[in-house]
Amino acid sequence: MTGARGSPLVRFVAFALLAIVVPIAALGAALARLRTRSRVAVLHYAPVRETVDGEPLEIYPFLGSSRLEEPINRYEVSAVVHGHAHRGQPEGRTATGVPVYNVANACATGAT
Repeated sequence: MTGARGSPLVRFVAFALLAIVVPIAALGAALARLRTRSRVAVLHYAPVRETVDGEPLEIYPFLGSSRLEEPINRYEVSAVVHGHAHRGQPEGRTATGVPVYNVANACATGAT
């Protein structure tokens, strides 16, 4: 018997889903409210794989999600800045060409 809250695996999966689903919904809602010519999204997690390349493959799922890309493209964001991928690449692009900048390494090393 796993108890009322389920097994550790079930709890982990539920937490992981909430950790990405809630930020995606919040990002979309925030971008939808903006009435500006330019929009810059500042994220913790990477919205594209390009900027996590260089990290161990085993941890890719914990560094970001391509699902973050959908609201970025839908609301025509001008640029994205994210951290979290300290060994990743400094730049990437969404499928629609929005520039994505990984600033985690620059912050960690003190680069400007």
